[in-house]
Amino acid sequence: MNRRRLLYTTGVAGMVIAAGCNGRDDEPPNGEEDAQQGPVRVGPDAEHEYQPDETDLEVGDTLEFVWASDGHNVVVDEQPDDAEWEGVEELQDEGFEHEHTFEVTGTYEYYCSPHRDEGMTGQVEVSDEGERADADDEIGTDDPDDALYAQ
Repeated sequence: MNRRRLLYTTGVAGMVIAAGCNGRDDEPPNGEEDAQQGPVRVGPDAEHEYQPDETDLEVGDTLEFVWASDGHNVVVDEQPDDAEWEGVEELQDEGFEHEHTFEVTGTYEYYCSPHRDEGMTGQVEVSDEGERADADDEIGTDDPDDALYAQ
């Protein structure tokens, strides 16, 4: 193999390795976030927890709960007045699935009745579509009271 061929091969191999190690393999190819969050794992690794225990959604997003161990439920503790999420009050076992589409903005709090005292609680925060992005856009405005204005 001549020197030019060796350098070419080494350069191509280096680019392939670098492309595979950019640390961004969790992002969708179009750069947009998935509209659906989750799933929330219920009792993963036989632990008394929801994973994740806090989820941010936009109105119309569907959240799936997947039971990873036996003897858990999802009891709705608090939700906005107009909301109608019923959760899953009956104890379920590994493999059970429940999903709900959140149509009302606000905070939803839930727990597992046998394991609430052990901290098995969760929360879903539902905002209007684009509300989180709009809040980010307000940073750095021409408002002199904005901390970033003077920078």
